[in-house]
Amino acid sequence: MVALDKITGETIWASKSISDTSGYVSPLLIERGGKKIIVTFLANYLIGVEESNGEILWKHNYCETDSDESKEVWINSPKINTNTPLYNDGRLYITSGYNHVGAMFAISEDGSEIELLWTDHTLDTHHGGVVLVDGYIYGANWINNRSGNWCCIDWETGKPAYETEWHNKGSIIFADGMLYCYEEKNGNLALVKADPEKFEPLSSFQITEGKGPYWSHPVINDGILYVRHGEVLMAFNIREQ
Repeated sequence: MVALDKITGETIWASKSISDTSGYVSPLLIERGGKKIIVTFLANYLIGVEESNGEILWKHNYCETDSDESKEVWINSPKINTNTPLYNDGRLYITSGYNHVGAMFAISEDGSEIELLWTDHTLDTHHGGVVLVDGYIYGANWINNRSGNWCCIDWETGKPAYETEWHNKGSIIFADGMLYCYEEKNGNLALVKADPEKFEPLSSFQITEGKGPYWSHPVINDGILYVRHGEVLMAFNIREQ
C-alpha cells in the first residue's frame, strides 16, 4: 500500500510487502484506539495499515481460515475478494464468494491486533456487497457463478436467520429501513423490509435500459435512486409524495 500527496503525487509512505497480490476491494478507513486504520483485503490477507505512517498493524491469512472448514472451496476459485469489509464497534466482518467462509474479527482496543471470532458458510457474497442493519448482516450468497440466494445472518454469532431464493444473487444497499436488492441476471430491483424473519419484496421493477450483466451497485442520494447498467445511467424519484 502507498500513500501519495494529492496535490503533487509524491510518495508519502509505502508499507512493507507481505508477498501477496492485490484484490478488488475498495479500502475502508476506520478509527480504533486513537488510530486511523486503513483496512483492505488482498488475494490472501486481510490487513490493517496505520494511516499516518503505513505501518502494517495486523494481518490475517484468509485462505488459512478456510482450510479447516468442511465445505470445500470451489476448485476454480479466483482470489478476487471484491467486498469492502463491514466495521462496527470494534468488529470487522469480511466475505467472499466461491464457498469461502465469511469471518468476523475483533480488533483490540488499541487497534494493534485482531482475533478471529467466528466463521459462517451461508453468506459467501460474490461481488454484490453486504449491509449491517440492527444487528443483522444482509446480502446474497454464491451457489455458482450464475446463481445465488438472499441471506441474513446474525452479526454477533454468524448464525443464519434466513436464506431465500429470489431470481438471482446481486447487489444490495440500505436506506430508510429498506433494503434495495438488485439481482444480476435480469435486472430485477426489489424494495425489501430489513427483517431478519423473512425476505419479502414489497415492490419490484425491472431495469430495461442498457446492456450486459447487472453488476453495478445502486446509489441513493436526496431521494433519487441511481442505477447504472452498461453505458446507461438511470435516476428514479423515490421520495414520498
